[in-house]
Amino acid sequence: MLGLFLKIPSRHVITYVALATIVIAGGAQWAMMPVAEAPVEVLALPAPPPALPVPVPVPRPDIADIGKVSAPSANRRTFVTFQNRDMGGGDYAVLRQVSQSICETRCLLDGQCVSYTFNTWEGACFLKSAVSPLRLDPRGISGVLASVKVSEDSKPVAMQKVQSRLLEGDAYKTIEASSAGCTEACLADEMCLGFNQIAKGGSCELLGSMTGSLRAPGMVMAMKIQPEPERRRRSPSPDMPPEVAELFGAILRQAVR
Repeated sequence: MLGLFLKIPSRHVITYVALATIVIAGGAQWAMMPVAEAPVEVLALPAPPPALPVPVPVPRPDIADIGKVSAPSANRRTFVTFQNRDMGGGDYAVLRQVSQSICETRCLLDGQCVSYTFNTWEGACFLKSAVSPLRLDPRGISGVLASVKVSEDSKPVAMQKVQSRLLEGDAYKTIEASSAGCTEACLADEMCLGFNQIAKGGSCELLGSMTGSLRAPGMVMAMKIQPEPERRRRSPSPDMPPEVAELFGAILRQAVR
């Protein structure tokens, strides 16, 4: 800066000094003047959106727990079913033309019912207030409350034969045998529940299941069953005439079949 003044002619020095003084003085004056504050605009930001609910993770059941029954469910009435089994006695209601599922449901909803037998051939449901030993009978399905004990009948198995009838079902084996031979073959085979055979003997079909029977002249059908206990029969009065006593006996025999 000093070098700059040395190069200025002396006649102009006073002029430049005066100008510098004015500039400096004016700058100080401007520096002391208050500066007007500009208005500050406050921007209103939009409200943040409401927080979304955070989904709570649901723990997946362990594979080992699948199929386990909770304590309340375990106390529900459940049935154990027995295929090809019948129970005698204890009937308090009979439903006709129903399915097995309806039969079991009706028993389930009735506190008096502890067991049932469903006749698969006729669609008949027998609701029972008691249980009796289970007997082999291919026409029946019996259900017993899981909390009730039931036993198997100990009577020997027999073949019940009917002339001019044919069993409908699944034949799993055909053999050539006499009537006695066919009977022996079915009795010895646990899978066999009955057979069809020509009345004169010969070809014999062994069946493992059956759905009914139909009329078939010249044929013989046989079912493997445990006979139902004989009911006590009333004896005709000794004062009855012989012909009335005979008729009375015939009616009783027909009723207990």
